[in-house]
Amino acid sequence: MTREELIELLACAADVVGPRLNEITDEFRSGADLRLLAPLLESDDVELVSLAAYMADEGIPGPRRRAREESHDRELFGRLVELLGHADPAVRWNATGAVAQLVMPQDRDAMSALVKLVVDPARSVRWRAMVELVWIPATTMIPLLGDSELPGLDLVVGSSSPQACLDGACSTNPMERQLALVAIVRNYGADAALLDAAADALDGEAREAFASLRRRYRV
Repeated sequence: MTREELIELLACAADVVGPRLNEITDEFRSGADLRLLAPLLESDDVELVSLAAYMADEGIPGPRRRAREESHDRELFGRLVELLGHADPAVRWNATGAVAQLVMPQDRDAMSALVKLVVDPARSVRWRAMVELVWIPATTMIPLLGDSELPGLDLVVGSSSPQACLDGACSTNPMERQLALVAIVRNYGADAALLDAAADALDGEAREAFASLRRRYRV
């Protein structure tokens, strides 16, 4: 499949839904060059950008499928990072998954942008960011420890106690609260008492987000 063929296929509304979209995405899952998506990620058409970010997310060999790659196309990665700040939440959602799979310890700005999405204006994006932060290797986040713009990150990758995480979950700082929930699922998923205590201490969206995280990771 050439770049021109891909653009032509996705530019047709009939081809971007249902089985045909799955067929195209499967080509990337099977190893098609992700750089074919570059022009679509630059498109003025929000739907095309969102679809391209989705296919990038699906096509990247993630840590749950095989060992992480040691390198990646910097130009493609850079564009995906830019899309974390796109106006459309669907684009941000899909870009979040792709960037999470590619980000490395040296990508401080990208990792910082990912963490900040836990307080994104869109609820769906906030949840997606939390989901990804549960599994991203600690070595990728450690370089950001001490950043005053990321309160609560120490709970995720530090040696914080269960009580510190529980206190963070009750914080009035939205980012610290969200990251504390990530930390509890990530670091204490086997501690049923702590999980239940955290759930009891929460209300509203925080309680729902935590419940969703627990279902997602079956803890």
